[in-house]
Amino acid sequence: MLVSSLIDDYGINMSPLGMGFVSQSAPTKELEKLILEKKIVHNNNPAANWMLSNVSLQEDPAGNIKISKSKSKSKIDFVAALILALADYMSCESGDSVYDTRGILMI
Repeated sequence: MLVSSLIDDYGINMSPLGMGFVSQSAPTKELEKLILEKKIVHNNNPAANWMLSNVSLQEDPAGNIKISKSKSKSKIDFVAALILALADYMSCESGDSVYDTRGILMI
């Protein structure tokens, strides 16, 4: 209902993204790659470190992965938000994103 209202009433461009293995696998793998390449900079934020430490990965028989907090009942919101942002970015065609020309702004 909220998404429909934002699209229909306000013309906000939104991309649907499921929370299952198929939808989450590519951006989760991309985040894992960026972390291993040390390309995710969060200035050693204690909350980000804590949430990253709460994440585990689940894999389906097809090799798709998604994040899980099955080994922890603590928050993983930071990681989930990164994956959602990456998924949206990965779905953009080159030139469709402000980040293609401007880059990320730091506050």
